Amino acid sequence: MHAPLSTARTLRPAISLILATIGTDHRLAKLLESLRKQTLRDFETIVVDQSEGDDVERLIDGYRGALAIHYLRHPRGLSRSRNAGLHVAMGAVIAFPDDDCWYDADVLARVRQFLARHPRVDGVTGRALFDGTEHPPARFARRAQWVVPAKVWTQGISCTIFLRRALVMRIGPFDERLGLGADSPWTAAEESDYLLRAVGLHAQIWYDPALNVHHPGHRGRFTSVEHARGASYARAMGYVMRRHGAGVSSLAYHLARPFGGALAGVLRGRGDVARFHACVLGGRFQGWRDGASASDAAREPVREDVSAVAAPEHP
Repeated sequence: MHAPLSTARTLRPAISLILATIGTDHRLAKLLESLRKQTLRDFETIVVDQSEGDDVERLIDGYRGALAIHYLRHPRGLSRSRNAGLHVAMGAVIAFPDDDCWYDADVLARVRQFLARHPRVDGVTGRALFDGTEHPPARFARRAQWVVPAKVWTQGISCTIFLRRALVMRIGPFDERLGLGADSPWTAAEESDYLLRAVGLHAQIWYDPALNVHHPGHRGRFTSVEHARGASYARAMGYVMRRHGAGVSSLAYHLARPFGGALAGVLRGRGDVARFHACVLGGRFQGWRDGASASDAAREPVREDVSAVAAPEHP
């Protein structure tokens, strides 16, 4: 049994979880159940509901005695919804769980302990475990290391990012032109953009592949839905890469990988896999072209020069 939290918000919880969601199913309930089982109890969950009905609110009502929940309604748009959550988040550390991920019982405690041991580190990211999946939707670096622009694509996704409040205040809001529900072609990569902006502020963020968050992956054949999604997400990645100054060699590397995946799919007789990787390749190249035509006004400025801040000791 875990001691229940008060439904009243504490002045400064250790962690704020900003959870943007649309609708409800067993996966959202699985996340909430994993939060109820956390060994760290000093955290708040800010649920930003983009649904039209009241299913989400009814679901979370069943957890109000066990979790400190702050409920908001907001129009659709992942980055817009996270920004609404940022306006009310009070935690010393901010995180952004997906509504279909779930945590092991000690994840939040490990994050708090790590940052307490290393006060000069601005945040920590981890690896998503795609349980029971045939085709993991993301790759992750195998070794612990600092988050750097060239490797940010393998150093964390939304649900594995934990940043100190002070850093989040310096970065500012998510770019609302990026992410699911955005009024643009770039329906992903908002978290990578956020990390790149953080590193641009000389933030020290540690990637730990042993810090795991569970997330569903994909099994079976790829359909036209997955093909379109792969192209759309890849276009956002290419756009963000170019916007943050990635070079041609970086583009070549990130085009070569899906090219190899497409070739492997053909050799295996998996036309659906080959087409998926071809869509990713085309999407990344299109996004790169988008980024080249973006005006300077559309690029995110560095908000503050913190180059004088000394680098922390190796965690």
